[in-house]
Amino acid sequence: MNEPNYEYIGRCTVLQRRINNILDALCEIKASVSLSEVSFLIKGSLVIDYSAADRIEEAASKYRMQLQQITAMAQEHNEYAPSAGLDLIDIRLYGINSSEVAESGTGNYAAENAKIL
Repeated sequence: MNEPNYEYIGRCTVLQRRINNILDALCEIKASVSLSEVSFLIKGSLVIDYSAADRIEEAASKYRMQLQQITAMAQEHNEYAPSAGLDLIDIRLYGINSSEVAESGTGNYAAENAKIL
């Protein structure tokens, strides 16, 4: 049996950490949206706050960009994983833009026996 490629093990480890860091950032983005300003009507006074819409749009753009980054990182991990003797990351795309991501070449579906980190 071949000895695992330690350089590739290191690359996979770094990629896994970077993916987890971005996943943490995605949680923070989602939380910031829920804490954004809201419009309200109190005692005949209607307060409309457009800054919340701006924050939501900005968050959505950043969120999508980071989803693309982690997808690319997972694909890179999957290129090195076999030589490193590691499991592949099973990449599953859901949502409205998942077909666009898959068509653009960012989607990669790992082997059936791959495990999710």
